[in-house]
Amino acid sequence: MHTRYHGQRQHIIESLDGLLYQLNVLSFFMAPSLLSLGARCFAQLQTSRPRAVDPKRNLRFWYIVLLLFNIGTIWSHAINGVQEGRTVILDFIGMGVEPSKAQLLFLDFTILFLSIILTTISFETSYIASAPAGSTDTLAPSLSSRNTYEPIPGSSHTAHNIETLVLELTLAHFAKHIRNPPPPHDDDGSESSLLPMPATSAALPRALRAVLQARARRQAQGQAQAQGQAQAQGQAQAQPGQPSTGGPAPTQGGDAGSRRVPGAIDDPD
Repeated sequence: MHTRYHGQRQHIIESLDGLLYQLNVLSFFMAPSLLSLGARCFAQLQTSRPRAVDPKRNLRFWYIVLLLFNIGTIWSHAINGVQEGRTVILDFIGMGVEPSKAQLLFLDFTILFLSIILTTISFETSYIASAPAGSTDTLAPSLSSRNTYEPIPGSSHTAHNIETLVLELTLAHFAKHIRNPPPPHDDDGSESSLLPMPATSAALPRALRAVLQARARRQAQGQAQAQGQAQAQGQAQAQPGQPSTGGPAPTQGGDAGSRRVPGAIDDPD
């Protein structure tokens, strides 16, 4: 499990997620459409944490989801633009000037581009975190991208050897996931190494606890009665010559006070 740069990458994911929600609202103000806003927000809610939604899906599947949820809005803005009178949502909220098709398309493609980047970073961060030890960090910056230069000796800055990059995305990275997506990890073996999570469930109300306890007592009593009846039936089947009350039966041909012990030898007299 790779933990290096994990916190910084999570911060980037949260920042992009918040920025995309703001851009979706801006697109709604420029061209009001509840259907478009709802579709984009739903798609972002799923693709911002793809492996948490379905860990068996690859990144190519989530790219297709983003395209399907955005192609309708892009097509509508490219063909129709903004319908007359729809730039103002209320009498004091909306756009004072009708936006052009170029502005709408630029915002649409910006949202789609940032959504793809967000989905890629979120997928790779979760994929790397669940990877077994010794696997390669695909988001790690290359050696040529690291800030390892030495400052000029006459400058006032002290010497630093700091890695300023926490991830690196290239076009080859996207092409690799589109052509040959990596297989999903088998998380069954890693579950045993996880620490136990604390109990975060809220306490049950007193009335509900009383109902559950009463139900448990009734079930326990029913099981005890069933076991007692089963034992009584077993004893009755083992001793068919005795009465059902469990007392020993009197012997035939003997005096009234004599008793016969089961399994004993009869007296010849």
